[in-house]
Amino acid sequence: MNVASKGAHLAGNPHRMAVAAQAANPVIADPVAANTWTCETCQRTMNLTSKYAHLAGRAHRAMSGEAEEETDIPPHPNGQHRIPIRSVAEVYGHIDEIPLAVYRRAGITANLVTSRDVQRASDQWDGEGILHDIDTQWGMMPHGGAYKESNFYYGPGDDDYY
Repeated sequence: MNVASKGAHLAGNPHRMAVAAQAANPVIADPVAANTWTCETCQRTMNLTSKYAHLAGRAHRAMSGEAEEETDIPPHPNGQHRIPIRSVAEVYGHIDEIPLAVYRRAGITANLVTSRDVQRASDQWDGEGILHDIDTQWGMMPHGGAYKESNFYYGPGDDDYY
């Protein structure tokens, strides 16, 4: 290439694409096969399809210091470690059962729950009830009144009642 065509080359699309490709694919210091991953806790490289099985396995939990679930969590009042969500009200003697949506909002996605899961859902439900009480008691006051963290916060000037 001569000096006259250098500027045209640098402004051209093939040159820009080559520069972008180099920036997007930096040189890898330790090449690893595409279908493998490395567990940072166990320092093992393994097949990608076994990732979730490895993370749930006893060897990984022992290496990471996680305690066994059955010995770490106290049982329910009926003596079982896991019960179905639908039977929580019966086992705990709740008058009103905790809605299933509250379990989901508390981050509990399993159908069988531990006593800690029930406690987390109960805390979530209590917190939502407190925010609801704040909204209904003070949410209609002039200039807002409800906390901004509540579900139905209206700033000053919106829906004021005088």
